[in-house]
Amino acid sequence: EKRKKIIHTWRLDSIDAVEREPGSPSPSHYLPHVSVRVKSYTKEDGDTVNILRNPSDLFAWYETLISEVSCESTDEPEEALEQVILPEDDEITKVEKVFNLVREKIKYIAIEDGLGGFIPRNPDLVYTRRYGDCKDMSALIVQMLDLVDVKAHKTWIGTKDIPYTYEEMPTPSVDNHMIAAWKNPETNEYVFLDATDNFVPFGFPTYSIQGKEAMIHLGEGKYTIEEVPVIAHEKNYWRDTSYLKIDNGKLTGTGSLTLTGYFANTYNHLLNNAHDDKRLKNHVKNNTLKGNNKYSLKEFDISKSDSVIKYTFDFEIGDYTHQINDEVYINMNLEKSFETFTTDFEDRELDLTAKYHKAYGLHFVLEIPDGYAVDNTPENSDFEHPLFGYSITYSKNDNNIAYNLNLEQRYLSMQPEHFDDYKKMLKSLKKEMNKSVTLKKVTP
Repeated sequence: EKRKKIIHTWRLDSIDAVEREPGSPSPSHYLPHVSVRVKSYTKEDGDTVNILRNPSDLFAWYETLISEVSCESTDEPEEALEQVILPEDDEITKVEKVFNLVREKIKYIAIEDGLGGFIPRNPDLVYTRRYGDCKDMSALIVQMLDLVDVKAHKTWIGTKDIPYTYEEMPTPSVDNHMIAAWKNPETNEYVFLDATDNFVPFGFPTYSIQGKEAMIHLGEGKYTIEEVPVIAHEKNYWRDTSYLKIDNGKLTGTGSLTLTGYFANTYNHLLNNAHDDKRLKNHVKNNTLKGNNKYSLKEFDISKSDSVIKYTFDFEIGDYTHQINDEVYINMNLEKSFETFTTDFEDRELDLTAKYHKAYGLHFVLEIPDGYAVDNTPENSDFEHPLFGYSITYSKNDNNIAYNLNLEQRYLSMQPEHFDDYKKMLKSLKKEMNKSVTLKKVTP
């Protein structure tokens, strides 16, 4: 106690330096830190003033901030809605159209200045300026949906960088983001609308808020805390299909790479930066690369939406097959980037994180050359664990042989107790991917 003040000091001396491990959570998940909150205080007259005892107190303060938001005019938003909303549109169609309209018209700019980091700006001003931060975009979505008789809600949330729940830390440090939420009357489930990402598919939360608690403002004095769903791996698919031929030791092929969900989201951002033909071709080449460094991309085409991107392409790979006497050896796994999945787990202490659950699929079909037959194929193999797994299968008929690899990663955060199994899977996968098919010349 000093000069009528009570000072609390925490000190930690002579500690080892902390090294961040690749793929680890944000530092607040594992580094010691102090977070101070005032639950209540007592005035000189003996009355108690409650501040941040629990989530309800936090919500009460949040509600005072959004109560300051008002619309002076809705002329511009209404005119925009008249051009996209049709009389026959059902509720979910209206929500999707408004969500896409805000994403297209409003540029996301993070603005944090005093209470401006907490209070949304007037939606009409945001639409007129054509820019705003997450709170501004959330308020605009709610306002525009209200104009078409759909009820949506301003929603506070913290990204995965923040480790706390509302019960653990009912202070503003539990949140760093605001979105909108709409309850689908058909499924009775909330759809979370985050317009700050230009390419996130409608119906998907942005990947950084999956599994997080959201505080949803339901109306005057009312709220609910809901958990944002984690999108299942089968909705985030990376599938490469190629049809191959051997031509004088050179491998030629026609392929298609299909990306869905968060994969499509990621690649849409990459495509957005491919501003000219040269960058676009380099982008396609880098993401369809196969075999060895003699991969040559020929023709290609791209079709895309927010939820699906499809690359179709022709290619050839020089010096890929190996011939010894009357036998030809070929590794049917052309996707060498999978070998980079290996991670150094030696002495690792922290969780291994991932942006989203995902599924990879390879389907490579080789036309058997005239005068040859399949002499040997590797055994099928698989590995299964609740958080990850793979399967490799071979199939053949008179004209071709097919290689199928399916790999699934079903975790956002993998704890150290699973590392040994993960290393076993990666070791097994790498071994099986390096095995070859043998073709043998047929005696007339």
